[in-house]
Amino acid sequence: MTEPTRTGVSEGAAAPPETVRDLRMSLRYRFWREIRGNRMALASTIYLVLIVLVAIFGPLAYDVDPRLQSLASRLQPPSWEHPFGTDQFGRDVLARMLHGARISLFVGFAGALGGVVFGTILGLATGFWGGTWFDHLAMRLVDVMYAFPGILLAILIAAILGPSLFNVIVALSIWGIPTLSRIVRGVVLSLREQEFVVASRAVGAGPARIMARHLVVNAVGPIIVYATLSVAGSILTAAGLGFLGLGVPPPNPEWGAMLSDARAVVFRAPYLSYFPGAAIFLTVLAVNFVGDALRDAFDPRSEVRRMS
Repeated sequence: MTEPTRTGVSEGAAAPPETVRDLRMSLRYRFWREIRGNRMALASTIYLVLIVLVAIFGPLAYDVDPRLQSLASRLQPPSWEHPFGTDQFGRDVLARMLHGARISLFVGFAGALGGVVFGTILGLATGFWGGTWFDHLAMRLVDVMYAFPGILLAILIAAILGPSLFNVIVALSIWGIPTLSRIVRGVVLSLREQEFVVASRAVGAGPARIMARHLVVNAVGPIIVYATLSVAGSILTAAGLGFLGLGVPPPNPEWGAMLSDARAVVFRAPYLSYFPGAAIFLTVLAVNFVGDALRDAFDPRSEVRRMS
């Protein structure tokens, strides 16, 4: 039992009302229960685990240089020697798919992570100091970013910075900040005058402590859901940048760039577009299904409907 403070409010009693104790089960248990009860989400989770394992260990098991060119072996259809065939430069497509999975997944996860971190910080700050000059200035900047469609904003940033792996991650991180900052800001605005926040201020907690220990805990559900869905958007946007030549520079293999290279020989060797296109489609679809399951698991209303 926690010891009462001078104000008569124990520090342990500063827990917000929207905690897992109110629903009498942990969010982790609810998520896994949602996954088990949703076949598409379960299949998507298994697929994502497999694709991550393939990206990590696939290039080690299939030890073929994805940059090695052989004009004598160009545009060969799938065979035992080249299971996914070869491209117009004689490079092994399977090797490029495996190495491209590393780059595409890393860019997608890193870009989403950057957007989540900076978007959460901005949302916490603007929500906690809502109504001040800082809040107005930050939200007007977010409104300017909203004036550009997401993919166009990423294209603009990538075009300014130039094609490189780091610049693509920076573009995706900036692309993900506006939406999450508004989500977190809305949650914080609804919580900053709650009793548990007032009690924390009364016992001398500073803004950083309140935001880190109380406010961000209440926003963790929306943050996790948005972070999961933003991974899908980051992978798709990174593929779009690679397709336009603004992503990872060649000869590094990347799924979007592989689709762009396949355009020149799409009628002669259509299989060159099948594999990267299917990988992008299935990965984005799987992440979306898992994100939907997370949204249902973290939604208190769905738990109330289930218990009623």
